Amino acid sequence: MLRNYFLIWIRSFRKDRTNAFISLLGLTVGLTCVLLIIGYIRYETSFESGYSNAPRIYQVLNKLTFKAESYTSAATPIALSPTLQREIPEIEAQTSLDDKQVSFFKHSGEIQKVHVTSVDNDFFRMFDFKFLSGNAKMAFKHPNALVLTPKGAKNLFGKIPALGTILYATDSVAYTVTGIIQNLPANTFFSAGILMNHPPVTKPLDYMAYNSGSTCIMLGKNNTIQQVKQKLEGLYTKYEFDNAKVDFMPVKNIHLRASGIRDFPENYNISDIKYVYVYGSIALLILLIGCFNFINLTVARSLDRAKEIGVRKLFGAKRKQLIIQFLGESSIYFVVALPIALLLAILCWHPFNYLLNFKSTYSFLLNYQSILLFTGIGIIASLLCSLYPALFLSRLNPANTLKGSLPSGFRFNLGLRKALIIIQFAISIVLIVATLVVHAQLNFLNNQNLGFNDHNLIVLNFQDYGQKERAFKNELQTNPMILSTSMSRLNVGKTYGSTFTGPSPKDSSKGIRVATIDGDADFIKTLDVPVIEGKAFANNMVHTAHSSSLDSLKEKGLSPTYISKALLEAYDIKGNPVGREVKGLGAYVIGVIDDFKALSLKEKNLYVTIHINSQPLRFGYMYIKIAGGNTAATLRFIQKKWKTFFPKSAFDYSFVDERIAKLYDTETRLTKLFNIFALLAIMITCSGLFSLVSLMVRKRTKEIGIRKVMGATVSNIVLLISKEFVGLVILSFFVAMPFAYYALNRWLQNYAYKTQLSWWLFALAGSLALLIAFISISFKSVSAAKANPVASLRDE
Repeated sequence: MLRNYFLIWIRSFRKDRTNAFISLLGLTVGLTCVLLIIGYIRYETSFESGYSNAPRIYQVLNKLTFKAESYTSAATPIALSPTLQREIPEIEAQTSLDDKQVSFFKHSGEIQKVHVTSVDNDFFRMFDFKFLSGNAKMAFKHPNALVLTPKGAKNLFGKIPALGTILYATDSVAYTVTGIIQNLPANTFFSAGILMNHPPVTKPLDYMAYNSGSTCIMLGKNNTIQQVKQKLEGLYTKYEFDNAKVDFMPVKNIHLRASGIRDFPENYNISDIKYVYVYGSIALLILLIGCFNFINLTVARSLDRAKEIGVRKLFGAKRKQLIIQFLGESSIYFVVALPIALLLAILCWHPFNYLLNFKSTYSFLLNYQSILLFTGIGIIASLLCSLYPALFLSRLNPANTLKGSLPSGFRFNLGLRKALIIIQFAISIVLIVATLVVHAQLNFLNNQNLGFNDHNLIVLNFQDYGQKERAFKNELQTNPMILSTSMSRLNVGKTYGSTFTGPSPKDSSKGIRVATIDGDADFIKTLDVPVIEGKAFANNMVHTAHSSSLDSLKEKGLSPTYISKALLEAYDIKGNPVGREVKGLGAYVIGVIDDFKALSLKEKNLYVTIHINSQPLRFGYMYIKIAGGNTAATLRFIQKKWKTFFPKSAFDYSFVDERIAKLYDTETRLTKLFNIFALLAIMITCSGLFSLVSLMVRKRTKEIGIRKVMGATVSNIVLLISKEFVGLVILSFFVAMPFAYYALNRWLQNYAYKTQLSWWLFALAGSLALLIAFISISFKSVSAAKANPVASLRDE
């Protein structure tokens, strides 16, 4: 019997290859998307699963409250880790984690600047890495020890054995390689190729002694986090942590649930759980479109088999047998689609990794849990897609079908098909709108007025220039391609330099969070900062109208300062502020600038002041404005001069516009992903619509022939066929709009600076869907309208 059913399916597939292939295509694409997202979700939720102690490890967080704002920070005082070791016995182990850059002399003599993770001696008790050489107990027994991964060892030593080798940093400190551990897995919350033991901390715990590092603890086996929290709160009280309250985050949650927490080290791998939900939902919607396509086409094609069903019933076939037959036939589509989808997912896995910027092996895609879940989803989808067509076809009345009359329930069947078309197009329109809005938001972020010009602007990484800063700058400016240079504490995209909370003149109970940028006399010129009021800084005099000397300002504790327009409004300073002293800001105002935004626009940027230092800054970041000509030659010139002045320091640079663009990597990837998903959705939906139109034209061949004989034009026929489907697309637009607006409005709330949900974005999405649908309909309806009516009237 099963063989007979399979042969019937083969015969049915061959008889209507095009529509059967479109049904299969929709299911395959939907299942491929689902499997890719299953692999992605498996990867994202697997973080820290490789550590046996992970359930007992927590990240220490601080909930900080100031007058101006409240936020949660991962930064902890440098002495917190040893203090926890001494005073809270419930903590079995603890370690600080601090990402830093260190320049080493390689064996070849070259200088290599690398990221190094500084940790405490308990690190390997908490995180059980496999040692390929050396062992965990002896690795950090002595100071200045390095533990490398094979990648880190290859980077510094090439093919030379690294264990036991002494490596010199450019500051002349000698480090010994004491161990080689396996490469860190991609699914861990921090990345590191080189581990260094943190030098002993001798200073007492101080609330103000924050650094860029963080602290992790491991509980004793019989202790709870509440016990530790209670004791640590007492510790905070003891050491006068006035504005901070302690909190903890399980280490397993860091990757997906820490996106709103500030001050994580740069080597932390932070994502956001909401994108797991977004991608998962989109994949299921694509599968839903494919399933609806399948149901629609199966029911539409079933009317061609009404007489076959009538004959079967007449010869004694029971309804149960017919249900099993049609369930089996429909299930064959899924049996064929599942392995094809698996093959496509394997082929797409690495491009998909690249698209979403994660590094995962095939193990997350092809492990038994993923395959079982994928197969389960396929079986459930198969049953849901097959059940209605099977029930509908099996209850056809043989007397009516053999006479050629419409089966009972046909009107309900037609209404269901229309509903499915509406839902399909509504989902497609939501995805098109989402694509347009994500594009608009990304363009909005990239085209914001930052208050400075980031084009053709190079920044050299942090360096202690000592007494060579001015000579180095002068040497660079001998090249006509270098227009200007400036030293500053500003680290574009990461930090302004320093921040403080100033008093609010409008409300004494609130504060104003202000960022201070220290720059030299050429800062405004180099970054091309527009000055609204005032003029460029002069070394000898701060402002000619007031003749205030730099020495007199220093005596008052003031600096010549450019102040942002927004800060003027916040401090309620009326009139021309140039020449005024604002002691709450430590500023003597020499100019007013537009709002300066050098950090991510996802968060509200701080009020900014730019303090000008007439004397050279010994350390900081050097900004170099270059002409837009031969960039490669200019970089070679800068590198050559760098090696002359700083032979023991690696030349490390970046372009400011690229730094800023990198802040929005997530949005860029999201844009590409929505492009693909929206395209797939509209492709599946319109291919299904094309098939439905084809089936309808086939059934109305004689009617179309008669209408042509009676004088109907091609446009009349096209309008006759199209109007019903076009109406469904228009209706789907109105169904989609509330859902699209709600979802996208919520997504935009994650941004402090955001585009508007303009009506034209929704109108454009609806117009695109309507245009694509009309093209799909017209392709078949025009050919039907141009067909010879004589041939159609002869057909029987």
